[in-house]
Amino acid sequence: MKITVELIYDFLDGQLSADEVEALEAWISAHPNNARRFVRASTAHSHLYDALRARDMQSLLGGSGDFDEAKVAELLFTESAADHDAGAEPAREAPKQTAWKPRIPVWWLFSRQVRYAALAACVLVAILGVRYFWIGSGAGIATLTRQHAARWETEGHATATGERLQAGKMSLVGGSAEVTLGRGATVILEAPTAIELTNDNELTLASGKLSARVRPSARGFTVVTPAGSIVDLGTEFGVEVGAGGQVEFAVFAGEIELRVPGASEKLNPHSVRVEAGNAGTIPAGQSLPEHVRPIESADRTRFARSWDEFVHRPTVFGDVRYEPQGVPTVAPGKCVDEERVWLFPERLNVTLEEPLRDVVTRPGSYGPVATGKTRVRGKSVPAGRVVNSYFLHFDPDIRKNQKERQAALVLEFPTPIIGVIFSDEGLYASDPVFGLEGFPPSADRGLRGLDDEMFAIGRDRMKIQIRFRTKQYIDQARILTEAVEEGS
Repeated sequence: MKITVELIYDFLDGQLSADEVEALEAWISAHPNNARRFVRASTAHSHLYDALRARDMQSLLGGSGDFDEAKVAELLFTESAADHDAGAEPAREAPKQTAWKPRIPVWWLFSRQVRYAALAACVLVAILGVRYFWIGSGAGIATLTRQHAARWETEGHATATGERLQAGKMSLVGGSAEVTLGRGATVILEAPTAIELTNDNELTLASGKLSARVRPSARGFTVVTPAGSIVDLGTEFGVEVGAGGQVEFAVFAGEIELRVPGASEKLNPHSVRVEAGNAGTIPAGQSLPEHVRPIESADRTRFARSWDEFVHRPTVFGDVRYEPQGVPTVAPGKCVDEERVWLFPERLNVTLEEPLRDVVTRPGSYGPVATGKTRVRGKSVPAGRVVNSYFLHFDPDIRKNQKERQAALVLEFPTPIIGVIFSDEGLYASDPVFGLEGFPPSADRGLRGLDDEMFAIGRDRMKIQIRFRTKQYIDQARILTEAVEEGS
């Protein structure tokens, strides 16, 4: 993203998004000249005349006394950095005496080293301002950035999206929410969860679970649990506190440090560091895990790594393996599991350009397909509908063993089910709209739909039950749901 004068002005006016602020902060930190330009643009924006040279101010005012902000910004940003690199300031003629003469800043008369020291202090203040400015002013230490069907039981806290949050206890009893702390750590909460905001880089998790994504500016972010503290060392991680005080955690990126209660950062001989790709359990009444193990599929299902992943995640029961990040391919023999059906999101918030035909759209029971009991008669999803697509894949690799394999599952989605695509023809026809890379090309088409299976869509359209049976071919199905709408 190109950093312009207008973008810095938008930042100073509080009009940038969190992503734009992060990009601006990275730009400032990338090179001293960038930080110098930011300080100068901030000075121009605030109309601080004393930061301008007498000659330049005189030419801008033109003797009229009018202040042209655009000209000031252009002047400051087009100033060459060659003066700084050359190690000496160019000579400047003294301004001519006029009826009005601006005062030359005292710091400009100091030595070059002193001026650069002062500039460095300004840069430090500017970087700190980038970190905190977008969160807003006031006594709050965090912001309630996003919610979905959230219900709160709390006193003294505003619970509207975008509201500032002060230190204190909060209980999420329904839905989900995202909270961004002042230093930049973002946590996703799933009900029921009880937390206490301590400061702009620490919270206590009394019960429930959260997923954290921590920016470099928030390194050291701490989650206090009944078992001790989980300290961020540059991470993405999840932590859950059970009803009995048992703590489960998983590290997806970076590293965390587990600290026993009351231990300081410097005097903590019993701390344990856990790197990315590992998870563990701290039993109730203990402070450290008995052992650390590699992350499993259940850990990726339990803890979401992003807000979109979280709000689109279904609740699963039975012989099913949910992979929120998807799979590389579902070609025959490439994604095998002897006992479980793979489930993953394909495409989210897709607007249909053409109608989808041969789709089961009504609640009820269907199957087995091979017996002719299931009939799809012209059911379709109209063009213009915005949908999410989830894919089911069952490949027990029966080529090695011809014994029939079965699997039963129940799926509950966050939004109502629009329809189910289960036939070979329907799957191949909808692959270009929803399919991920790796699907078999049309020349290699085989039986991949539901044949001897039975499925039932609940009356509320939120749940679906499926019983898989396969002897020779893979079984696949595509489930379409309504797109998720954010809201409080």
